[in-house]
Amino acid sequence: MRVFRHFRLHEEDGAAAAVYSVSLNPDGSLLATCGGDKLVRLWSTQLFKSNDDEPAKHLVQSLSKHVKVVTCCAWSSNGSWLASGSDDTQVLLWTNTGASWTRQATLRGHTMDVLDVAWGDDDKVLASCSIDNTVLIWDVSTKSMTMTPKTTLRGHKNWVKGVAWDPTGRFLASAGEDRRVLVWRRDKNASSEFRVEADIRAPFEDVTAQTFFQRLSWAPDGRSLGVPNARKALQATACVLARGKWESVADLVGHRHPVTVVRFSPVLFHGEDDEDQPRSVVAIGGQDATVSVWTSARAKPLVVFRDCFGGAVSDLAWSRNGSLLCASSHDGSTCTFEFDVERDLGKRLSSSDARAHLDAAFAVEGGSNGLSLPNPAEITQQKKEPPKKKRIAPAPVAAPRVNVLKAKKKRIQPTPVG
Repeated sequence: MRVFRHFRLHEEDGAAAAVYSVSLNPDGSLLATCGGDKLVRLWSTQLFKSNDDEPAKHLVQSLSKHVKVVTCCAWSSNGSWLASGSDDTQVLLWTNTGASWTRQATLRGHTMDVLDVAWGDDDKVLASCSIDNTVLIWDVSTKSMTMTPKTTLRGHKNWVKGVAWDPTGRFLASAGEDRRVLVWRRDKNASSEFRVEADIRAPFEDVTAQTFFQRLSWAPDGRSLGVPNARKALQATACVLARGKWESVADLVGHRHPVTVVRFSPVLFHGEDDEDQPRSVVAIGGQDATVSVWTSARAKPLVVFRDCFGGAVSDLAWSRNGSLLCASSHDGSTCTFEFDVERDLGKRLSSSDARAHLDAAFAVEGGSNGLSLPNPAEITQQKKEPPKKKRIAPAPVAAPRVNVLKAKKKRIQPTPVG
């Protein structure tokens, strides 16, 4: 396991500008960053596998069509499109025309700052959220130059700070400053119709401090949803919610300040025993400038990277093969954690085994891209089955005693938690 840190990837008036979001493209060749300098920047990931003191020579392109701070960016699953959202209220879609990356579409519908964007399972639909208290659903299959939203979801009573589609494309989750997570069900016969499947409040009732973002994430098998800025026994946590029952089955405890982002690795791993269910791996970052990595098979983190930054962690992004984890911060820097996957995290499930696991988990209703859609009757049945504690055990309330590392230098050799 290796750690690389890079500074001043975004600058404004000669000073470091905050990096608000990071996203790795599917083939792992490009990292998109965006921040306080109103730019989206594309970097060769060779930068993030080295200790190069001159990051500018790895800069592929700067995208400059936003006129205010850029708060979020996300690649489509095929890597052909990049979406970015900004305080200028707009979402922009970018694509490579051959010579360079250019803006191909402007999505207008929000009336205030956009805080997060998320692609649907088939890259034909995009969700965005804003401090205008709404979630907008966009049909981006046409890629028209100017688009208006297909659907407006109104359920939050305050700023909406994070959105995430589940792997089946059936559910969309949104997190708001109203201390609620809403799970929206998309109608299988009318893709523009949504209804609230669950209004989740219990893990957030005692939250006293708000975060700039609340970036939430689904496990790759769709069985659980990780949500930041929860609280239990007066401690900041990230909570893991079970699909269908929509109750917390694990609390990831140990961060000293509120958790801002939860990001599951897209890879599933073999269980510790042959008969075990596959394991998932999740990274969380917080306002305590700390990143921790967890697995569903253990009640304490695999590793904790403490004091990575001088400011809050703003976003996390995994590579598709699970070997790279990139983190960004309000202090204007990024950290990249490179794992030896087999040694550090475990044996990966093959793509075919992961797909078979998804199909076995939920009854097939005919999803796009071969993804399975859950049968409501089976979800009801799942509600009666408590999660196996062996797979997802709640973390202890007390902060775990772990070996940590301080990212004072550009390269650090971390000590995994035993």
